[in-house]
Amino acid sequence: MHDSVGHNLTAQSIQLENVALFLAEDKQRAARHLQQARELGKEALKEVRASVRAWRSHPLKQSFGQALSQLISEFEATTSVPVASHLQIGDTLPLDISIVLYRVIQEAFTNISKHAKAKKVQLIISENNREFYLKIEDDGCGFNPGQNTTGFGLQGMGERVMAVGGNFSLNSSPGEGCKIEVKIGKNQDHDSSSIS
Repeated sequence: MHDSVGHNLTAQSIQLENVALFLAEDKQRAARHLQQARELGKEALKEVRASVRAWRSHPLKQSFGQALSQLISEFEATTSVPVASHLQIGDTLPLDISIVLYRVIQEAFTNISKHAKAKKVQLIISENNREFYLKIEDDGCGFNPGQNTTGFGLQGMGERVMAVGGNFSLNSSPGEGCKIEVKIGKNQDHDSSSIS
């Protein structure tokens, strides 16, 4: 769920305050503000429902590789930003881990397309005897992670990774792009029932 929901609800609150302000003196003006508040509420509800549908739906109705290939193709088609992908992973990727990795990549691509102004993206997924590793790096405008306190996308990525016992790190600064790294140990006990 992205920040536009919060923006719409904040704007709706302002419109409702305007309704209260003008209700006694200018009923037509109050009615206009009320109509705008209704529209903002409908838009916020539509976005919430779409987000819930997207997150509840199982993203891997096909293999992880096929789903990832489709995700990359859609990202490149809609943004014209090329993705250099290096996938060195076997067929032993557990379902819960594949869902977490997919969701992190999906959210990262969404953020890059909306905010980064990137010209290229690098995606690496690999594994060794001890862990699964993911890196997503862009050459975009970057940001100060300490000042990004309103969005839930980054927080959600970290929570998903921690839910399977992994480590999530994000490095970015203005003008320096963004790098996300995920490491998930192979010997963790994963609860796939809580992941979607």
